[in-house]
Amino acid sequence: MIDSLNLMIKNVKKVDFKNLIKLGGTFAKRYKNYTGSLVQYGYNFSYKNIDFKYSKSFENLLLIANPHKVLLKRDITLSDKDEFKKIIIKALKNILQTDEFTVEISRIDYYVDIPVNEKIKDYLNLLERHKKIFNRMKKTQYETSSYLKTKKGQGQIKLNFYDKYQESKKDFYKGILRLEIQNMPSKIKSEYKINNVSKQIDIYWSKECMEKYYFKVLEKYLYIGTYYKRDICKKLVDKAGLNARKRKNINRFSLFESRYKVDGVLEKNKFCTDTINNYIKTLNELGINPITIPKESKFEKLENLVKLARATAEAKYFK
Repeated sequence: MIDSLNLMIKNVKKVDFKNLIKLGGTFAKRYKNYTGSLVQYGYNFSYKNIDFKYSKSFENLLLIANPHKVLLKRDITLSDKDEFKKIIIKALKNILQTDEFTVEISRIDYYVDIPVNEKIKDYLNLLERHKKIFNRMKKTQYETSSYLKTKKGQGQIKLNFYDKYQESKKDFYKGILRLEIQNMPSKIKSEYKINNVSKQIDIYWSKECMEKYYFKVLEKYLYIGTYYKRDICKKLVDKAGLNARKRKNINRFSLFESRYKVDGVLEKNKFCTDTINNYIKTLNELGINPITIPKESKFEKLENLVKLARATAEAKYFK
């Protein structure tokens, strides 16, 4: 459910590192290069499987608190929230030697590990066929992963799709496809300023926020329909009760997508952007994914990834 959680404590005047060492923590100084000279501006330290970054100039303490490491668990669930908070608060009380502080979320990464088993290469091939640009993010494609982010990586969100086994090399992740969305600090700030969304852990560690900041975003990029090979897609469109002209044009779009991928349809001037979006909308309404399965695949039909992610989350995380 949650892979990484960054928390911010403001107005931290100082950190007693002698006390930290007594607690069993470790620390190192942080430096920046100013006009050729290294200047210390803060500290990095670790305690109870939590990484901290303290800025002297801003008097901020950043916690990089990966719930997997903090809780020593593979799958993070809704019911893990209270134990996570308990550990974080206790660690902060020990380090700051006070209970007068406010914890705010700075960044949160939602994820679902989908067991697709022998179909993982087919799904990775389908992800490669999805749009190269989405909400001003550009895709970087590798053999076992797809990443979408803004040019300098400073946007509000990042989308990461990858073969978890290839990333981790742990056997228990074989056949697992991870779908992850990183909600960056600028996103959290924007939601607070524009939509008055509290930065509290209780708000973001919830089914409601995962729906809004994860599933709804995935639906826009991965669509909501089932993947089919092009010939099956055509049969379904022909039976859909569309008027003859629209049926013909959507089938032409599907044919070109199967040949050139969805971006190639536009690049080859087969249809304009508005027309492509209209056909994608219609296919979504029919439960058909506009991205077709390549003819060399042994699968005629593959379940929609967002649907699989929802089912996995309900079974494993929302409890």
